[in-house]
Amino acid sequence: MKKINSRTYFSKETQKYLDEVMEWILDNPANQKWLEHLGMKGASTAFVLTKGLSARDQQGNQTEMAYFFNDLEIIEYTTLKISMNEFERNILTNQQFIYRVKTELMN
Repeated sequence: MKKINSRTYFSKETQKYLDEVMEWILDNPANQKWLEHLGMKGASTAFVLTKGLSARDQQGNQTEMAYFFNDLEIIEYTTLKISMNEFERNILTNQQFIYRVKTELMN
């Protein structure tokens, strides 16, 4: 995700293709107001949930993350699927939330 977010690692042709596939969220003008770019791609089955995300906001803050869940029970899958958008929004916009997540991951 860091290589995609750098926007310099891949050739211009490849980066353009990645943007077409991953940056659909910027089709919404409201997202363009606070994001320079945001690309994401996920995949899921009944028991697996994965997602990669890279973003740069209008202030130049960069975020890269990926998460992978496997062997999920249906209630776990449903809960995670419902919560993903809010979690990602908080990771991108809420410094206190980011600190809390980092602290939890370090423990």
